[in-house]
Amino acid sequence: NRRKRCKNDNFKLILKNKLIIKNNFNFFSKIDYKYSFVLAVFGQAPRLVGNEWTRVPHWRANATLTYHTTPHWDNIVALQYRSNQHIRADNTDTNQAVYGGSSEYVLVNIKSDFKMDVGHDTTAKFSVGIDNLLDEEYYDFHPYPQRTFFASIGLDI
Repeated sequence: NRRKRCKNDNFKLILKNKLIIKNNFNFFSKIDYKYSFVLAVFGQAPRLVGNEWTRVPHWRANATLTYHTTPHWDNIVALQYRSNQHIRADNTDTNQAVYGGSSEYVLVNIKSDFKMDVGHDTTAKFSVGIDNLLDEEYYDFHPYPQRTFFASIGLDI
């Protein structure tokens, strides 16, 4: 039975503003700092005491800016950041940019949404966008997709 106890130090800051410039912009951001480490291990791995907890990055940040071009058309830019994190319990992972690793990343995503009323309480929705606009190469046990283009069409009935 390998039970562990850990300690977490956390700080979170969330900013949300709906009226930045001429009431056409929405802004949301979140910054999260966490430091987790092993206090005690019950079992056969006392060498893990004092190590950082696995799969917990120190920093995470997200920011989204939405421009409401018209009441039916939104354009969105989103930014995501995650710092490195340890995958191995002994914290000996040194190369995060490989299979089995977990890398630091900064992602920029863009999207444009359009919706229109087609009658009878039905709304048609159209979206196009690009995920990972800057073509960042990053891993979380496996490589994630690089730049990805997408389009979608939907109907709310």
